[in-house]
Amino acid sequence: MVTSDSQSICQEVNPTEYLLTFHAEWSLGTFPKQYPTHRPPAQWSLLFGCSHSTQNELWAEGQLASPGLRQFAEEGVHKLLEEELTGPDRRCFHTEPLPQGVGNRSVTITVEPGLPLVSLLVRIVPSPDWFVGVNSLNLCNGSRWQNSLTFDLFPWDAGTDSGFVFSSPNFATDPQEPISKIMAQRPSHPANSFYYPRLQTLPRLGFLHLHLVDSDTTNDRAPERERHNTEHTEPEPRGTPLDCEVSDWSRWGLCSRACGKGSRLRTRYILLQPANHGEPCPALEQYQDCEERACPPKQQGATPAPDSQDAVGENSTMVFYVAAPPSNTTVFFNGSLQPTNESSPAKPFSTQDPLDLYTSTPVSTQEDTSSHGQALNTSQLQSTDAPMRVNASPTST
Repeated sequence: MVTSDSQSICQEVNPTEYLLTFHAEWSLGTFPKQYPTHRPPAQWSLLFGCSHSTQNELWAEGQLASPGLRQFAEEGVHKLLEEELTGPDRRCFHTEPLPQGVGNRSVTITVEPGLPLVSLLVRIVPSPDWFVGVNSLNLCNGSRWQNSLTFDLFPWDAGTDSGFVFSSPNFATDPQEPISKIMAQRPSHPANSFYYPRLQTLPRLGFLHLHLVDSDTTNDRAPERERHNTEHTEPEPRGTPLDCEVSDWSRWGLCSRACGKGSRLRTRYILLQPANHGEPCPALEQYQDCEERACPPKQQGATPAPDSQDAVGENSTMVFYVAAPPSNTTVFFNGSLQPTNESSPAKPFSTQDPLDLYTSTPVSTQEDTSSHGQALNTSQLQSTDAPMRVNASPTST
């Protein structure tokens, strides 16, 4: 990177031209964290800048962004910013947008002895209000124009939006904050898209190259300028290591045994996959011994209970103890243990369904119950609060 003192006075007499090229290097290898791949993918706005005197600046660290700069940093629109800068002491320029993260854009600019400084910016797309750029780069070295300069580009925050990640929705910063440089560990929030705690400095997002155009060979260099406007891909720098990030542990689950000793589990999940030989992800599950109340002792010689389907044989007799219903009431068994209201139709008794005891309105003892299961006329039962014993032989459905 070559720079010069922006406060020095240029003693050149004649204006000159420079070929300014923006080389973008925003790739998945250099910035793997939350790298935008769609809606929209990583790309760049148009490059907008001006040549100016020492009394005029497009932007500066520590200052508040103007309304035009805010609009450019958040939306990539330069019209308002250009209107703010229109005047005899500025010469502004811009390029076409770059629709991918890696590539280049070029423009030929004119500088004069009274306007030897160049400031420019390019919006990072997508982003809340982030951009790359230079402020007051002096192209005049005392008595002559510099032949060429290269300037590395790093991300800046315009201070107008509080989003942390590339795809953050619009969230205005109130009050507005000064323009500040984004660094590997600042802002220190782990969710920030440029947060790389293992790095001391971020890789560059690209660089500017300015080359003095000889006025005597301007026509001869036209083909070269045309080639510079193509969107060729630059070789990617070495990948930036990205460590795996995981969530906090969940709460412990239930013990695997209702009684006695067992185990319980807690889990966590991956927030960010590692890349470029970063630290791999740790274990996502963790087990712990647990012990519930003591299990009751087993009875010697006890046989296990039969399965529910085998509990009732084809010719078995089922015995139920129920409270004696009111007299002149017929008792029905319809196949479940839930009470059935009067509007529910009775059904034949089946050993395939659980048994249900319900009462209906009084019916004649002579009523045909073939379609209602087995009915018991309780008019002959003794009215008592004591339970009564009802034997029901299963019938086929």
